[in-house]
Amino acid sequence: MSYVFIVGLERCGTHSLVSALKNSCLVSAYIKHEVVPCLCKEVHDLLATGDSSWQHSLEQRVADYKWIARNSHLVCEGNHRLGFFIKYLSDHLYNSKFILLVRDPVSTIVSCIATLAHWPDIIDQYPDCFKEKISTLIPPEKEVFNKYRPKPPDLSKPLHELYLWEWIETYRFTKNQLDSLNNRSSFLVVETEGLNVSIGQIVNFIDSEYFDIRQAKKEVGFKLDSVYTDPLKADLLEFAIEVVAPHEDYIRDVIIQEFPDDTLVRRITGESNGLIMYS
Repeated sequence: MSYVFIVGLERCGTHSLVSALKNSCLVSAYIKHEVVPCLCKEVHDLLATGDSSWQHSLEQRVADYKWIARNSHLVCEGNHRLGFFIKYLSDHLYNSKFILLVRDPVSTIVSCIATLAHWPDIIDQYPDCFKEKISTLIPPEKEVFNKYRPKPPDLSKPLHELYLWEWIETYRFTKNQLDSLNNRSSFLVVETEGLNVSIGQIVNFIDSEYFDIRQAKKEVGFKLDSVYTDPLKADLLEFAIEVVAPHEDYIRDVIIQEFPDDTLVRRITGESNGLIMYS
């Protein structure tokens, strides 16, 4: 029996990987994407205050996982916010494993903006098309994603700086959580750009007997990020590129400076990959 948690930064492919695993699984399993509550407030409180007000939600989450595990070979959730609680989950769930998806930061930030990721406190910095679509494209149950989005210390900075801060701090926190694990073989880091190539490695990491590997490869396939194919997001994508494109080199340089010894960061922040990515 295994507990597996797929984490990463927002818009890094957790939903795509969850779908591929769910549709290729051969055993009784609980495989879900962003179980409600999505732990947005818990992450916000953890970063804002450092206190343990988030612990009750995690205690209930762990209890639920253990209950489900009684009748499942695999309990798996894809939710990038769980990356903030890796050590807690590892300490409370025996044999838990973690898959960290990391995507090119420029593509990540473009996708976040084009899917209406924002800070309500500075909504006036966004164009009318953005503000108008918040009420029509964001389901009520997902309003907490932005209400409790980790908040940069200085919201007066330009938008590209705010989203860059979010990428850096989320990646830093998640990597620190993984580095705190005693068992280095309990986590796997995968580049989102190569998800269709790495699916075999992911299946073997979890348990190859749980999946039809050919079906998993078929399911994950190759996909464009939905922001590039959804006509409802065309103007949002245009705005996102306007925000990010002039600062692409700067974004990459800052991230490399923040993580100078991280070979993965240096690889994914190399040359632009054309902003093609998973949904």
